[in-house]
Amino acid sequence: MKTLHLTSHVGTRKNIENVFNYLNMGDQLVTESCVYTGFYINAQDADEIWAYYQNENKLDGYDCLLFTDTTMIARPFLQNIHQHNFFIIIYVTNRFDWGFFGREDHDYLKLYSEVSSIYDNRVIFCADNNYDQYYAKVHNISFLYEKCINLTPQLCDKIHLPSKNKFFIYNRGTKINNYEDILKTHNIDYDIFGENYNRYKDSEEICEYTGFIHLPYQVNIQSLWENLGYYIIYFIPSKKFIKELIAAESWYYWEEKDRPQFLEQSIDFSEWYIDENTCLFEYFDSWSDLESKSKKITHDYLIQKKETVKKFMMNSNENNLLKWQNIFSISKII
Repeated sequence: MKTLHLTSHVGTRKNIENVFNYLNMGDQLVTESCVYTGFYINAQDADEIWAYYQNENKLDGYDCLLFTDTTMIARPFLQNIHQHNFFIIIYVTNRFDWGFFGREDHDYLKLYSEVSSIYDNRVIFCADNNYDQYYAKVHNISFLYEKCINLTPQLCDKIHLPSKNKFFIYNRGTKINNYEDILKTHNIDYDIFGENYNRYKDSEEICEYTGFIHLPYQVNIQSLWENLGYYIIYFIPSKKFIKELIAAESWYYWEEKDRPQFLEQSIDFSEWYIDENTCLFEYFDSWSDLESKSKKITHDYLIQKKETVKKFMMNSNENNLLKWQNIFSISKII
C-alpha cells in the first residue's frame, strides 16, 4: 500500500518510518512536508492546496494519505473527500485544532467530526497520546481505538550505564534560568543542553548521564519515546508536585496552562502520569526529594530500572505495531 506521509515534524517523520520499517513496508512509504507552510489552513486555503496536489499530479500512485503534526494539514484532503478514494490515516500528535490561535472555525470542527464517523472505514483517527485523543473526542471526533497508539522507537540492543555522576537537562519548556538556583541549593549536579547551550549528539550521549531531569511542558513529546528506546531514566515531578508548581510558579510552563477547563485532564491523561507508564519514571515530590533520590542512586538501581524500561518498551512496541498492522489491514478491505 503506497503511502504518502505529510508532516512538519522531524520526530513524527522518524516514528512513522520506524512503523513502516518494523512492518517490512519501508519501500511503501514516502514522507514529505505539506506545500503549505502556515499553521492555520482555512476553507479557501484548503481548496487551493487540494487543487495544487491535483493539478501537479502529486498524489499519483498513492493508495493512502497519512498525516501527523499537525492535524490541520489533513483539511484539504478531508474537505475534498468526495473527489478522491484515498484511505486516510490521521495520527494526532498535538491538539487536533492546533493552529487556531484564538480563531473560531466551526466548519473545521464539523468537518473533522463528520468524516470520523461517516467515513469510519476510510478515515482512521488515532493519536500518540491519550490526552490529545480525549480532547478530540470532546469535540465529537471518533477514534478507531479506545486508547492511543504509542510511538514505536528503535530500541537499543544493549543497556548503557552512565559514565558521568551527574544529570542531563535539556533547556526547553521551563527554561533553566528559572530553577537553576534551586538545583544548586539542593546540590544537584548537571550539564545543560539546548537553547543557548551546547547541542547534544543523540540518545546515546544522554546515556552517559545518571538520568534526565525533565520538567514536563507538553502532554507528550517525540523525544521521550526516542530516549526510552535507549532506556534512559527520566526524573520528573510527581503529579502532586507538578500541579503545585503550575499553580504556584508563574515561570512553570505547561502547554495547557491557559486552558483551565482542561488543565487537570491534560496532566492526568498525559504520558508522564497515566498509570501504565509510572514504571518508566522516577518521580520526586519536592526539590529536597530530588536531592535525596539523587544521593541514593546505585549501580544495582540503574541496572534494575533500565531493565524495567527495556521490558516495557519491548512490549509497548509489539502491542502498538499490532494496532498499526490492523489499520493497514482495514485499508485492504475498503
